[in-house]
Amino acid sequence: MGYSIALNIKGNGNVIINGAVPKSPEYLTQPGTTVSLDVEPNPGYKLSSLTYTTDSGSVDVTQTKSFIMPAADVMVDAVFVRGTDDQSADHPELFRLEKGTALPKTGFSAASQQRMPEKPLDLNYKPVSYALQIPSAYVDAEIVLVPFLDGEYPVTWLDDKAGLLEGSALPGKGQSVLTGHNHLNTTEFGSFASLNGLKKGDRIFVSRKGYSDKIQIFEVYANMKISENDIDALNRLIAMDPFSLTLITCEDERIEGSYANRRVIAARPL
Repeated sequence: MGYSIALNIKGNGNVIINGAVPKSPEYLTQPGTTVSLDVEPNPGYKLSSLTYTTDSGSVDVTQTKSFIMPAADVMVDAVFVRGTDDQSADHPELFRLEKGTALPKTGFSAASQQRMPEKPLDLNYKPVSYALQIPSAYVDAEIVLVPFLDGEYPVTWLDDKAGLLEGSALPGKGQSVLTGHNHLNTTEFGSFASLNGLKKGDRIFVSRKGYSDKIQIFEVYANMKISENDIDALNRLIAMDPFSLTLITCEDERIEGSYANRRVIAARPL
């Protein structure tokens, strides 16, 4: 039986223990184990102090962000305050798609059956422990990372998940771009099938898995249809806010089953 690590977070931010998000406020581990604390301030905030406390007293680990687990229960206290340690958090690196990049092909045919190609053995969609909810568009999807390979983002096997384009930021950390299917086959809608009905001012929610009280809220500021290769139009929408959340799916199926256009939703954090 291990000893527990309880989290006490003050301010706006998260602490991840040994790369995992605990399903409860406590995390069990064995004495002598190295405990790593990944600190994630929300935009506009920074870590002020990080300590762990046992019956013997408190130890400051603000710099090391790690400690050796004692043979005792531990309380980890993290305090986040407004401000940033440097300007990069307020002005994150901007994201843009380069000329020649293929916009994600996120639409299976809604009119005829298509055979699913075999998934490459080396292609994996890495979970990022975030989820996307848009009640007005019936979206409730896990977010996974889509790698950039050979000039495109291979999204064929996303199923009902939302894909974070590699190179863009996690939601709330910078400019984040997500993609999802509009149809999975002739009878099933994809997670992004109803994006075209979103209006300016509609709310988009992003939650951190395991933290029901850590929800980011975004407000839609644009809903546009662009051609399937209009990189410039997409980049202009992304660039309108340094912390923009952009959603992309396919629209307007051709007779042969491909899609002529893309639906793009752009939102900013509240």
